[in-house]
Amino acid sequence: MAKDECKCEACPEWPLSMADMMTNLLCFFVLLVSIANFDESKFEEAVKAMGETFGGQVSQATVTERHLVQFDKEQSIQGIKEALRALFRKKEKIYTVASKDKGLLITIPTKNIFKYKKSEFNSRAQYILERIAIIMDQIRFPVRIEGHTDDSPPKAKKYPTNWELTVAQSSAIGRFFIEHGMPTKSLTVMAYADTRPLVDPEIAKAKPNEKQKNQRIEIFISSLVPEETNTAKK
Repeated sequence: MAKDECKCEACPEWPLSMADMMTNLLCFFVLLVSIANFDESKFEEAVKAMGETFGGQVSQATVTERHLVQFDKEQSIQGIKEALRALFRKKEKIYTVASKDKGLLITIPTKNIFKYKKSEFNSRAQYILERIAIIMDQIRFPVRIEGHTDDSPPKAKKYPTNWELTVAQSSAIGRFFIEHGMPTKSLTVMAYADTRPLVDPEIAKAKPNEKQKNQRIEIFISSLVPEETNTAKK
């Protein structure tokens, strides 16, 4: 007697069709991004929606900006300036940049990164530091991060003086850059407390708003040719 054929229920085909459709949509989305001049605010909303759809988060700095910055080992200081302009909106007053000692000095008011007189990042810190980290990840010039503040005492008890505060602030930024790919051998972290004010303390007493200028993070990028490049040329 012949055995009866198994009459198991066939696997539905819609999951495969759904997977194909999602893959096609993702490819189409990437294509649009690569060829279009997009509205940034709408694009950020789309990136957020993609992260929710696929059960994770999509780094906006990685998706929207990293392709704007492509350094070789001998990238010029001028190229770094242009990269900063590409990574930040023109109307944003996040940093100032100036040439100094044959290098580049990026000055960021502490209030743009940290909570007042503390070393904890505020809500804007990730947006700012992620974009600068894109540059830090790709250059091989020596970089020095300096912490500066005014003469008012720290708010948190764990910082007895402004020395401890500025050490913690500059170290936090250095650690962020290293975690985002910057070589540790390229980085130096320093702290100056309130010993190098931009605004004289006597003037700051009369103009409290000017006093805030002394609270800052300075990132100095040396224009020295990277060590491995010098070695290669010998």
